[in-house]
Amino acid sequence: IGNLASGATYTVTDTDTAILGQYANMGNVTGEYNGITVTDEDPSHYSGYKDVPTASPILLVMGLGSLLILYIRREQ
Repeated sequence: IGNLASGATYTVTDTDTAILGQYANMGNVTGEYNGITVTDEDPSHYSGYKDVPTASPILLVMGLGSLLILYIRREQ
């Protein structure tokens, strides 16, 4: 990047294809001010899925059935 004035910002962007499974990355930066070295880091994580995770239809029917039974018992 070179020299960056006090109070100025510089944005770096990158695009890539997400991978399946767990992903972790650590962004690092080092700078110097008045002879003092300063550093920072920023962790990044995600879980990549091939399909959007959803509940199976059987679980949905069981859940709705349980709610119906509880409702009927409550009314009695």
